[in-house]
Amino acid sequence: MVLGAPTDTLHSRVGWLLTNANGVIYRASIDPADLSPSSGGRFEFTDPGARVGQGGHDGLYKIKLLIKNGGGTFYKVKWYGDMSAATLPEMALQFYVEDQVFLWEASWTQTGGGWVGVPGRP
Repeated sequence: MVLGAPTDTLHSRVGWLLTNANGVIYRASIDPADLSPSSGGRFEFTDPGARVGQGGHDGLYKIKLLIKNGGGTFYKVKWYGDMSAATLPEMALQFYVEDQVFLWEASWTQTGGGWVGVPGRP
């Protein structure tokens, strides 16, 4: 995905919204102060408590975010939470950075540990 405008991630809230035909399944966001910058436009976050239900960020466990100079944005996110509303494999994931929203609709795969959505797979 490519950001439509310059983005100051250090001062931008980042969030995710997962839905299916029945409504909202999961929603979480993170304050910019919780993202740790590393080299080359990379930002990271880890909340070990999320794995055991004691996290402080809506179940967000691990985030890796890369924003390139040309506006390309890549991320990997892992969260823990109540996914009982995920009764249909067709789900839409919205990703928010500042006021920009990106939508990815796909057929997700249920695994023994939850659901997995892989970009590039319709």
